[in-house]
Amino acid sequence: MSLSDRAKALELTDLAQTCFDAGRAGDALAHAENALRHDPDSFAARLLEARLHTALGQPTEAMRALNALALSHPQAMIRPDVALLRAEALAGSGQSDLAIDHLLALARRFPDDVRPPRLLATIHLERRDAAKALAALHEVARLEPSNISVKRMIATLTAAVAPQHAAEAMANLPPFAQDDAASLAAAHWFARAGRKADARAVLDDLHARHPHDVTVAIAAGELADRIGDHTGAIARLTTATVKPGPHRPRALVALAKAFMHAGRFAEAITYWFKLTRLSQRDTRAWSALAVCAAMIDRHSLMQRAIRRGRHAEAELNALNALNALNAHGAVRFIAENWLHCVAPRVAREVHSDRPAAPPQDAPLTALLRRSLSTLKATSRSHPDWADTHYHSAACHAALGERTEAQEEVQAALDINPHYRAAVTLAGMLSHQSKLAA
Repeated sequence: MSLSDRAKALELTDLAQTCFDAGRAGDALAHAENALRHDPDSFAARLLEARLHTALGQPTEAMRALNALALSHPQAMIRPDVALLRAEALAGSGQSDLAIDHLLALARRFPDDVRPPRLLATIHLERRDAAKALAALHEVARLEPSNISVKRMIATLTAAVAPQHAAEAMANLPPFAQDDAASLAAAHWFARAGRKADARAVLDDLHARHPHDVTVAIAAGELADRIGDHTGAIARLTTATVKPGPHRPRALVALAKAFMHAGRFAEAITYWFKLTRLSQRDTRAWSALAVCAAMIDRHSLMQRAIRRGRHAEAELNALNALNALNAHGAVRFIAENWLHCVAPRVAREVHSDRPAAPPQDAPLTALLRRSLSTLKATSRSHPDWADTHYHSAACHAALGERTEAQEEVQAALDINPHYRAAVTLAGMLSHQSKLAA
C-alpha cells in the first residue's frame, strides 16, 4: 500500500470524525468507509466505523467492523474503549448476557472507569432487573458523586420497595437539584411510606415556591386528597378551578372528588355540574352526579343524572358504547365511568329492608366483572390508592358479594381513615349484613 493511500485514508478519517462531531453520522460513515477503501488496515478508520454503526443503531454492522478490527489489530481489543464498544454492540444485537459478562470483566480491570457500570445499568433497566440496575447505579454514583440524574434514578427505583428511603434521598438533594417533579415525587413517596406530615411539608414548600402555578396546585391538591388532607386539597384545587385554561377540567374533577372524599356531596355536585357545562357529553361527570345525589337522597337529581349520562339503568346502551370503543378504550371506559354508576344501585339496595340480590341483567354483571378485573390489576400496581379499593367494594356490593365488599372497603379505610364515602359504604354494608342475618 502506498504512502499516498495511507495519507488519503488519514485525511478522510479526520473528515469523518469532524462530521461525527457535528452530528452528521451518516456523512461521517460514508467518509470512514471511503477511508477504509484506501487503507483497509487503518485502526482509526475501522474503530470510527464501529462507533458510527453503533451511533446509527446498527449493532450487527458494528460487530462486523469490530471483528475486522480484531483481525488486523488483535492487541487493540483489550483497550477499554474498544471493549466497551463491543459490549454495547452485543447488547444492541440481543446478546445482553454476553454483553454483561464483558462489562463485568471490564469493571474489574478498570474499577475507576464509570462507563462499564453506566452501560450495565442501562442493560439491566432494559431487562427490567431493578435490583441489578440499582447496584450498577450505586456504583455510578460512587464514581460520579455530583451526578444528580443518577441519584434521582436511584430514588425512583428504590421507591418500589422502600418509598421512605426514596423520599428521603430525593428530599436531601441539593437545592439546585430539587425541581418541581422531584419534590412532587418525594411527596408521593412519603405518602406511600405513611409519613403524611412529611408529604404535607413537601407540598407546602412546593406551593410556596409556585403560589400562582395552577399545574403545581392541581398536582399538590390531588396528592393532598389521596393522603386524607381534604382541607388542604380543597383549598389548593379551588384556586385552580377559578382560572380559565386547558387545566380547568382536570381541576374541576379533582376538586369534586376531594369534596366527595370529605363527605361533602352537595358541594361536589356543584363542581360536577360545572364540568357538564364545559362538556354535555362528559359521562364521568353525569355518573358522578348520580353517586353524589344518591348519597344525599336527592333521588330526582339522581335519576336525571342517570338519564343524561345514559349509564346505570341503561346497561344495554352502555354495552353498545363499549363495543364501539377499541379494547384499550373499553378498559378505560369501565374503570373511569361505570364504577360510579353502580353506586346509586348499591345505595338503593343497602337502604332497603331486604338483602341485596346479585343483578340479574347479564350485561351489567359482565361489566362489573370487567371493572373488578381492571381494579385488581390497578391495586397490584398501586396498593396505596384508596379509591381503587373503594370502587372495588362498590362493584362487589352490586354483585351481592358482601364479604369481598367489606374487605375492600376496609382496605380503603386502612389507607385513608377519613375517606367519608368509604365510611358511609362500610356502614351500609354492615347494616345490610345485619338484615341478612
